[in-house]
This record gives sequence, C-alpha cells and structure tokens, in this order.
Amino acid sequence: MFLKLIKDYFIKKEVKINPESYKPNCDTVGVVIDKGQLPNYKELITLLQNDVFKDFSLFFLIFDEKKADGDKINSDYISSKSYTLTGGFKDPLIDDFVKKDYFLLLGVYQNNPYLNKIINCKFAKYKIGFNQVNNHIFNVSLNGSMIQDAEFIEPLKLNLKSFNIIK
Repeated sequence: MFLKLIKDYFIKKEVKINPESYKPNCDTVGVVIDKGQLPNYKELITLLQNDVFKDFSLFFLIFDEKKADGDKINSDYISSKSYTLTGGFKDPLIDDFVKKDYFLLLGVYQNNPYLNKIINCKFAKYKIGFNQVNNHIFNVSLNGSMIQDAEFIEPLKLNLKSFNIIK
C-alpha cells in the first residue's frame, strides 16, 4: 500500500516539456484509451480509423487496469504495472508511443493519472480529451458524460473542422 502511494505521487508529478523539441508531423495522431471506461473501444478504434482520421497515421495506446503483470494475452495493453515506482515508464509500448511526434493527441478517458502522465509528457499541436478534472492538460475538453457511447464523435468532428484539421 505504501509503495502504491509513492508511485501515485510520482505519476501525478508535473512533467515539463520543451516545445522547441517538437517536430511537427501533420499526419500523425495518437489516441490514448482507457478500456475500463469505454467497453466498446474496438468499435471506436474502427470508427476513428475509417471515418474521422482516414487520412492520418493513427497510433493507439490502450490502458487496461485488469492486465496482469506478464500477461501474454493482453500484451497490447498497458496498466498501472507498466510504470516504475518513481513514475517512469517500464513498458516498451509506452516508450514507443512517447518517442513519436504527434500533430494531434486524443485522450479518450476521464480521470486516469497514468494516462495523464503520458499525455502531459508529449507536446502536440492539438490535445483533445474528456478530462474534466485536469483541463490544463488538453487544449479542448469535450463533455465527459459522452464518453460512454459514440455520441462524442460528432462534437469531435466539429472541433477538428473548426481547427481545420479535417475537411
């Protein structure tokens, strides 16, 4: 229990990023999803790939709290066990995701400090999410109650059109 408190402290610690190190890539979108908050996440992935971001390169990072350490079945997911005690990343999925430069980061979760750390440590031209608690992380925060179903796709499209990201 005490070790979990230490880990949570380092996870919530603010990360400073250097905007000068950002190299814009106008066709790369990163999507961070919490599987526990969105049971139909596979439908969302298909919808984002085929409809909203069909002209973009998409990279997904899916958080699953129920993933056991060393679980080979869910090796495409991350969990709280993917972080070290001091809040660093120990999963290669996170390292690969964080090393890429993104034009847009989309956070499909509400309040998850582990995913907040990933979004917070990356600089992107646009960050769009549903986080109602930490609005300083995202440029645009959509209504968090819409996350349970696909109702947020239309407001997301409207916001992306207003920023001239999609046509």
